[in-house]
Amino acid sequence: MTKTRLVILTSILLLAAGLRFYGLDWDGGLGAHPDERYVVGVAESLRWPDRLNPFDVAPDYAYGHLPLYLLALAGSLAQGTDWLLVGRALTALFDLGTVALTFALARRVYGEKVGLLAAAFVALTVLHVQQAHFYTADAPLAFFVLGALLFAARLAESGRSRDAWLTGTCAGLALGCKFSAALLVLPLAAAYMVGANPLGQAQGGMVGANPCGRPLGQAQGGMVGANPCGRPRGQAQGGMVGANPCGRPRGQAQGGMVG
Repeated sequence: MTKTRLVILTSILLLAAGLRFYGLDWDGGLGAHPDERYVVGVAESLRWPDRLNPFDVAPDYAYGHLPLYLLALAGSLAQGTDWLLVGRALTALFDLGTVALTFALARRVYGEKVGLLAAAFVALTVLHVQQAHFYTADAPLAFFVLGALLFAARLAESGRSRDAWLTGTCAGLALGCKFSAALLVLPLAAAYMVGANPLGQAQGGMVGANPCGRPLGQAQGGMVGANPCGRPRGQAQGGMVGANPCGRPRGQAQGGMVG
């Protein structure tokens, strides 16, 4: 990344942070958002590490438990601070991370320019700024979903087990925020299949191999129109009419396999 683009990215993140951390006490600590008030109230009843079962105090709690555990831990560390403000600060931090992950994902798929543009759009999106001022499950959910998609893109490219573990970890954390994250199974399964069977790997019996053992579409010396074996089209070995480009009789495949 060039210095200019690094400055632009830093400016976007600073702007996003200012919009998200400004006015966290917008309602004077009232907890005007009903879902936020419910989540914070349940979290305040938990204690690390003795009491962590939210069903003991809220048997009908319908959201994921991860936001509760995070707020219970952060609230116990921030002694004397209103848990409502602690939760909103966590939400703002998660949404700031979402801006950064948006840049990372868009850069990997489309390049740095698109990554910067996408990050700027998310940083200025009114809905994101609004949700960053409530402690609900939505902000951490978006953060972990984007993390799962980022590592899934890496998995599709590399097929490395490390990326698979990171993808699964982020997906599990997203599911811990809200059950709707279960839909991640579709793109993650696709990424795993692509990473496990990369297209274009011809050798080793992979689908898409040509008779000469080079990936499809790869021409010798980079010449457009060359056949996979490096001979001009229409030129048969030894001048024999009907020979195939690899110099083998028609019907005889590499390794003696028919086809």
